[in-house]
Amino acid sequence: MEESFVTEVVLMVISRKLAGLVLSVVSVWGLGSAAHAAGSIEGQGQFELIAGRPPMGYQRLYEWDLFLSPADASMPGISRRLGAPPGQMPTGDGFYRIDNLPAGTYSVYVNQPDFFASPKVIPNVVIANGQTLRLDVNLDIDYSTYFRADNEWTDWQWTWYQTFKATGTGVRGVTWKMAGWGLYNGKQARITILEDNGNPDVRSWTPIGTGTDGQLASDSDEWVRWPSGTIPLTPGGMYAVKIWVDGGCAVFKRNKDGNSYPYGRAYDQDGNAKNFDLNTTVFVDKDNQIVTHTRVAPGPGVLGTPGMRWCQTFVARGEALAAVDLFAASSEADITLTCRIRRDGPDGPQVGPTKIAAGAYFASSTDLVGVSYNPDQAPLVPGQVYCIEFTDSQSFTPFFQESWSRYGDGAAYNGSAITAEDLAMTIVEYSKGPAPRMADVNGDQRVDFADYAQIAQKIDWRGPAGGIVEDLIRDGVVDWRDVAFLARTWLDAIAQLPMVVILSPVNGASFTTRDLITITAAAADADGEVVRVEFFANTNAIGTDDNGSDGWTAATGLNAGQYALTAKATDNDGGVEVSEPVNITVTTVPR
Repeated sequence: MEESFVTEVVLMVISRKLAGLVLSVVSVWGLGSAAHAAGSIEGQGQFELIAGRPPMGYQRLYEWDLFLSPADASMPGISRRLGAPPGQMPTGDGFYRIDNLPAGTYSVYVNQPDFFASPKVIPNVVIANGQTLRLDVNLDIDYSTYFRADNEWTDWQWTWYQTFKATGTGVRGVTWKMAGWGLYNGKQARITILEDNGNPDVRSWTPIGTGTDGQLASDSDEWVRWPSGTIPLTPGGMYAVKIWVDGGCAVFKRNKDGNSYPYGRAYDQDGNAKNFDLNTTVFVDKDNQIVTHTRVAPGPGVLGTPGMRWCQTFVARGEALAAVDLFAASSEADITLTCRIRRDGPDGPQVGPTKIAAGAYFASSTDLVGVSYNPDQAPLVPGQVYCIEFTDSQSFTPFFQESWSRYGDGAAYNGSAITAEDLAMTIVEYSKGPAPRMADVNGDQRVDFADYAQIAQKIDWRGPAGGIVEDLIRDGVVDWRDVAFLARTWLDAIAQLPMVVILSPVNGASFTTRDLITITAAAADADGEVVRVEFFANTNAIGTDDNGSDGWTAATGLNAGQYALTAKATDNDGGVEVSEPVNITVTTVPR
């Protein structure tokens, strides 16, 4: 056992560069005392074919990547391709196995941004000496009827609906499968999530988010994806997926029986209930994990430029980092990159441990490099700027996001130099999240006092409510109006303020009176959207940006003096937050 363990790890580190080989081999032999009692891990990546019906089986993940990360950089991370190990015949069953692991606590991360589903992190995975741990990775879904059978599809309509009950806190993505070869090539599809507002006609439910697939393919899993927080859900509430395809479509279906999804059904374009479910899957946020940055189109992105150190800044929304991945190109057969997390920017203090991220094959000379963390390893402060750093002793080339899919809260850095790009990556954070808001029950597309009043009228006042709610509005009786007043107060209390931080210039920067000073800020809102960012030099307004699609910026010239630059963000609820000041100096240019 000791010899096989050392052999596997030495082969792994040889794929690193010669510059680090000696150190790596020393580290391997340092593990030799534990090698004779190493452990193993195996399992399958999957999701339920029918949500809530495990006996109906699982859809196994094929050509997805699994990353096993140790607690620190004492050994490199390890990757496996689920159901398709490199150099071997594909199994297609989502299976993986890793042997000869030192005992300890690891984390597991599964993702494939090129495909239709969403990532999953399993923290605190304990490997014991001499034992094999069985760990299946189950993706988080709210609805699924992932069945395709011959002659089992809907008739041809422009629009179809599928209702479901929420168990997660937000939609990450939707996939669906249509019948007919070559019927949809190049056409556009639009997926909308609707929220039940009490109207019996599903077509009149309230839309809460839309995504577009502008280039449909032939007979494939079509999908759309959103960053977490774009489409929030209230667990227990009813929702619908609306599928619209230009020119119409036929969707694979499964007829209702005792094993069907129990909480919803399909509806046609006229709002008629059908006795079947659509071949659709809804991926969601669960287990306090959110995907704050993600690929929203197939492929690795746009090939970037070489460098030995690439970084990506972002504004944290969660309390700890869970996982990151990056598409990167290299001449190495197996890419490994050193990963660090820094506060403030590429030259800020390090947060959490250094880790060696493993690469998994994506295409010729291109890997997906991934690494994960346990909840106590890389703490974050929501609203604070952080930087994910990838380094290599030799040059590597990352992929960039397309210009239309920029993140909006940071930038890529080549070394310490800021660029106009974002790295093509995934960022997963651990987040407890805000308290869920109640639904828009009266259908006026806002959540306010009237919604809570309508809900409160359904309370049985012979029950305990009359004994626990005070006469808050002082009308001499405790009834639904008091509950509505209390709920409205609670709603106001949990509405979150936006987050804003100045990215450039940096604190202590110097300019002259001839310079046009460009100020760039990152702003985000966890329970809505930022609608305006105003910029100030000391207390004087110097610019306003009402459209953050290309970032929040202002440009100005200033007289000689000392200035404290601030940015004030306003969200769609009227909430306001002001950034920490950035101090700069402006000097006069001699004539």
